[in-house]
Amino acid sequence: QRQFFDAIDKNEFIFYQHYNVLVGGKNDVWVYGLKKNSIQKNKDYVLILDLRTLKEFEANCGDVKYKSFYLNISDNIRYDRAKKRGDFNQDEWGRREVSDKLVRDVCMCDCDFVVYDNELKTILELMKKWD
Repeated sequence: QRQFFDAIDKNEFIFYQHYNVLVGGKNDVWVYGLKKNSIQKNKDYVLILDLRTLKEFEANCGDVKYKSFYLNISDNIRYDRAKKRGDFNQDEWGRREVSDKLVRDVCMCDCDFVVYDNELKTILELMKKWD
């Protein structure tokens, strides 16, 4: 993590996030980010971002062609998928569930496409129509 925070100090990220979590009853810090030198204008990328991070991406990469999708997955399906992961933590799930509900309506308005539970396969079809 020291290298991650050093890169923040050097302004190397388009966006980054770090947040405090509880894992097994112990405090931890989770980090992720996208470095400025990692985006090439003539390549296609799939980035999975929360709304705040999407806004940072737009502000820092306005000349990059992209489309945004909001995956409106039901809470039950999200919970079932999260439980299947090896790193599932009930405390962290509760925090994310509250946070996600706060931004869901905004995301549905601000993204180019909203995709529902039963439409996930249509994302690739929509992406083919971008040009």
